[in-house]
Amino acid sequence: MKKQGFTLVELLFVIEIIALLMGILMHALARVRQLAFRLICGTNLSGIGKAMLIYANDYEDELPRAGGRNSEWDLLGQGWMADDRYTAYGVTRGTGEGGKASISSCFYLLVKYAEVTPKSFVCKGDTGTTEFTLADEDASLPADFELIDAWDFGETPYDNCSYSYHIPFGQYALTTSSEPGLAVAADRNPWIESPAADPDTSTFSAFVPDVAPYNGSTEDALKGNAISHQGEGQNVLFLDGHVEFAKRSFCSLEDDNIYTRSNSTTTGDPQGTLPSVGAGLTPANRKDSLLVHDPTKSFGPKRRCFTADTPVWIEGTLVPISRITTGQRVGGSVGIPMVADAGLNDVEAVEIHPGQYTDCYDVVLETGECISAVGSHRFLTEAGRWVILEHLQSGMYLQAMDGPVRIAWVAQRMAPYVGTVYNLKIQDADEYFVGVAGVVVRDY
Repeated sequence: MKKQGFTLVELLFVIEIIALLMGILMHALARVRQLAFRLICGTNLSGIGKAMLIYANDYEDELPRAGGRNSEWDLLGQGWMADDRYTAYGVTRGTGEGGKASISSCFYLLVKYAEVTPKSFVCKGDTGTTEFTLADEDASLPADFELIDAWDFGETPYDNCSYSYHIPFGQYALTTSSEPGLAVAADRNPWIESPAADPDTSTFSAFVPDVAPYNGSTEDALKGNAISHQGEGQNVLFLDGHVEFAKRSFCSLEDDNIYTRSNSTTTGDPQGTLPSVGAGLTPANRKDSLLVHDPTKSFGPKRRCFTADTPVWIEGTLVPISRITTGQRVGGSVGIPMVADAGLNDVEAVEIHPGQYTDCYDVVLETGECISAVGSHRFLTEAGRWVILEHLQSGMYLQAMDGPVRIAWVAQRMAPYVGTVYNLKIQDADEYFVGVAGVVVRDY
């Protein structure tokens, strides 16, 4: 008798069943994978908590705080490679006054002094964040430079640290004598941009805690959770050393929200207000947990501008930045190579800021050309890193239209610059080209 095979209908049915089973299996495996990430993340924070207590035992019961006694929150830039803490943080020698430090540089003290590995600061569920290694940094590092010589997780530390930290600058920095139930660290703050996402802070009103007096729905309450674990919650480290996966962001003392600033001057607040990222940010009171991480974009007030006579490449011609208008096209011409596929892009806006500026720097290139700018504007190095103006150094190579160009020296002007400074916003691009050399700078 002749054997009969599957009919087309039967074959399609079998394929459909297999596809259905695969779909169920893949979903289950993805779920298991995320739960594993959550477990590893909690283990990381537990280890960090133990290291913090060891560190505090050696530093007068203070939890890790980089900088000096009154340093403010800011990014380090090239300061992470400095020879000593004074240079790294800009702290005044002798007095310990002033300076600035990043959130990640506070965590990095545990790498320097408590033998915590950089891997411990990476949550597998935090997309875009990778382990910090010196091999990934600028090749100009000294041959004998080691992890313990650094002061932060590299030039872009926000790429190498997955966790937020109770703001350590100001009058409410934590010590081991603070209340044990205070949240110390957790997954990234969902209201601050990160490698994984740019949060839509305009939707903050949609987050409503499901506790009195707010009485929102479960769905509304979950909108305030970290994004590292699919919005289901966040791993949180508390001052007493225990770690828990909190399904609500308002999990600190008195249901205080760990990611927002309390609206009360005496108690915690389940909802609170969005943190204003930058220097001067502090909790509202001693019971207010306020966990933040370093942003990936502009930091603090925008003051990244060039003096009026600074030449910019406009459609293959050098034009003083003060004479540029919207609609003109930024870039080079035939025969001038373009970097980063920037091409020719329209000037979307010209920012004009009259005033007096004490942070005006002259950057002199090996060609003799001088480029003058006001504080914190970012320049692209040959190694592909964005470095703020204040951290440019002689000998560094900047990326330019026609290849790298070496910096001869950099100096801050002794007298304030009085006049109008300018910056360009470029449509569909992040950069434009300054000076005869066509040095690449950020547009914000």
